[in-house]
Amino acid sequence: MRKIVFALVTLICLMLCGVCLAQETMPVLTSAGDTQAKASGENDYVIYPVLENGGEYADSVNTQMMEKARINAFLQLMQFGTGSTGLRVDWDGHVKGNVLSVVIGADGKMPVGRPSQVYYPMNFDLETGEEISFEALFTDADAAMAHMEMLLENEVEETLSTHLENSELFPVPFERYTLERDGGLTIWYEKDQLSFLSGFSGSVHFRFSDLEEYYDLTEGSVMQRFRQEGETGYLRGFSKADCLGLSFEETVKHLRSTVDSEFYPGGALFEMEDAPLRGNYLITDESEEKVLGILCGRVDDGKIMTGKTTMDEAKELLGDNGISILVDADIAAQYRVCPGESVTYKTTVTVEDEQRQADYTLYGDEGGIVRFVKLMITD
Repeated sequence: MRKIVFALVTLICLMLCGVCLAQETMPVLTSAGDTQAKASGENDYVIYPVLENGGEYADSVNTQMMEKARINAFLQLMQFGTGSTGLRVDWDGHVKGNVLSVVIGADGKMPVGRPSQVYYPMNFDLETGEEISFEALFTDADAAMAHMEMLLENEVEETLSTHLENSELFPVPFERYTLERDGGLTIWYEKDQLSFLSGFSGSVHFRFSDLEEYYDLTEGSVMQRFRQEGETGYLRGFSKADCLGLSFEETVKHLRSTVDSEFYPGGALFEMEDAPLRGNYLITDESEEKVLGILCGRVDDGKIMTGKTTMDEAKELLGDNGISILVDADIAAQYRVCPGESVTYKTTVTVEDEQRQADYTLYGDEGGIVRFVKLMITD
């Protein structure tokens, strides 16, 4: 019996060690460069992504990222000085299902020419070390592109027009894409084709459901692997939910507000330039110091999708412990939602490693369709 117990304990220990080892060797993107300079609020820094635990192709992928984003040229520029313009290079990205998707942005003095702003989007399959073409995401790329162009013309062009300096949505630079944590896809434009009034290059975002029928989701495909390994729970489908509870001043530097604040009960409402937040808004406290919530008119979490899912279907998915309230026209106008019904569920969100209490609220129209979803810190 002692031998059996010892063998079982040994087996369990080996299994736990295997899990820990697997977690430690998962591919991950980390930052290299002047991270301290950015944290100190300086006007000059070059921060770029480095793939760690990326397997046999890690060195190749790191080299390609450096070359495509001209990192060495920016580092050399820092040595010679950037003057009053300064230079800020930073990145945003992730690895999911052995698919690396990242965009590196540079703003300020350029290695050649006048000061400007530019994005370098790129995507790599870590199983091959090769860059992933736009066409590789779809079973019929031509049909997908035609559908995206239709969505841009019918849903995006008019919405963006009031916030743009250069406003040529077409032709669409399809190869300049990244895959978002929420499963969506973002297209990044060159500045001289599409740019916001802030001076930053424009971008447009498509929900996963916008393109689901066109994606290649067969076993082992890029999108099947990327979609399978994702967020779970209430945060899935919420783009930029990681800014909840953080400083609004720091958040707006990255996401950039399109207009001044608008009234919101108990706080203020902001529309942002960031492409995944199109149709969505950040909510702050009254002093506009902290981001307390996100009000979303475009949510797709794989189960609940605004404009499609019914309130009855949502309640069946989320349970019967929600608090339902009728929303009249006056309340709807104040809270920037639709008349109909709201149902609120209690949950928690993680803010800087701390658990915070939050409300997850669905707003349905008078026809019973979910139109808005709000995630709001309450403590």
